[in-house]
Amino acid sequence: MSSLNQFKPLVDFLTDLPRALASLTPWQDAGVAAGVIALIPVLKLTKSFIRWYLSPLKDLRGPETANSWLWGHMAKIQASPGGIIFDEWTAKYGTTIQFRALLQTRRLLTIDPRAIAYIVNHTGDYPRPYDFRQGLARIVGHGLLSVGGDDHRRQRRIMNPCFGPAQIRGLMPIFYEKAYRLKSVWLDAVEESGSVIDILVGMNRATLDIIGSAGFSYEFDSLLFGEKNELIRSFMDIFDPANRDKLRAELRAVDNERPSMDELNALPYLDAVIRETLRLNAVVESTTRVAEKDDVIPVSEPFVDHHGVVRNEIRIGKGETVLIPIMTLNRHPSIWGEDGGEFKPERWLTANKGTNELPSVFAGLMTFLGGPHGCIGYRFAVMEMKVLTFVLLRCFAFELSDPTLVFEKKPGIVTRPVLKQPDGSYKNSMVLRLTPVD
Repeated sequence: MSSLNQFKPLVDFLTDLPRALASLTPWQDAGVAAGVIALIPVLKLTKSFIRWYLSPLKDLRGPETANSWLWGHMAKIQASPGGIIFDEWTAKYGTTIQFRALLQTRRLLTIDPRAIAYIVNHTGDYPRPYDFRQGLARIVGHGLLSVGGDDHRRQRRIMNPCFGPAQIRGLMPIFYEKAYRLKSVWLDAVEESGSVIDILVGMNRATLDIIGSAGFSYEFDSLLFGEKNELIRSFMDIFDPANRDKLRAELRAVDNERPSMDELNALPYLDAVIRETLRLNAVVESTTRVAEKDDVIPVSEPFVDHHGVVRNEIRIGKGETVLIPIMTLNRHPSIWGEDGGEFKPERWLTANKGTNELPSVFAGLMTFLGGPHGCIGYRFAVMEMKVLTFVLLRCFAFELSDPTLVFEKKPGIVTRPVLKQPDGSYKNSMVLRLTPVD
């Protein structure tokens, strides 16, 4: 960090110079002004090069060969389904590594639990990237997802009481009403047009109706009248034949068609299946934070850097980006054991339940993140999933309509299931065969 500090005056000068040059007054010689202003991109590149050359991340291990000088490893990351490439890199280079992004800038990637907790809990020092927050604000407004600092704390303080256990308990009638309406819609569809149904459509509409009624006291009634909406809840693992019969038996043993929140939470295998589904099906595969200052990040265990030196901390420079690989943290062998990539609800019925070091709001998972910016609606989402599973799995058996169909996960703002088409394109779809069960 000392080598970076000796260049700090130059970096600060280069940071302020473009603004000074851009403010040249009209009376100044136009030719000189144009020539100087033309140097601004060069000065910015010079500044970026100095930061790149002196970055403390340069000492970390990581993939050396980038596909593109311009894009770095970003194209390879985008082409890797479910963030598998992060699993490969951490297996090869260790828990704390660096990789290249735009114009070969270095980014930090770590799965060290203590480091992740430090970054996630120090939101003022590690906010979401400014451009990302501004882009999100244009879509969803200046709410919890896009604001930071005092604005976020104020909004969070106002909204927290709306998502407590008592409030979610009061929403159970809405969850059941929409779940049973979806059940009726699917039963009618099976009777009228056969058992093969794109369940993604029904799930989207049920979720929209629940959000409308519970969040805004507005009835979209999309289950009755239809709605083209991209809201998504993936239940593929829940309907896997390996565990569905055991889960159905537990659900059908309940002598109540609308059990309370406490009664649902007391069903051990339902709870295990929901947790395991959320572990391996995080809606967001990864997230990023930007260091607001030169910093030293603590770690749980020492790691070896590019030079073979054992490190007990991570040094990062101001403006450098941290990538938090949510899916990798949710399945990494160092946290979940060698079977961390497999769907095994039974792990939640034994001692293998991950780690308490990760900053999680639910079950030690990073699916809902943690810290001051952890998902405020995680209780809502979990109970919604439990009610829908309780109602639907008691009524239907689910299986692939065609064993040759290829489903994949498509990342975006959120991750959605897609069906691969014969021409290689993808369609938002989850076509299954539904069979009513007695």
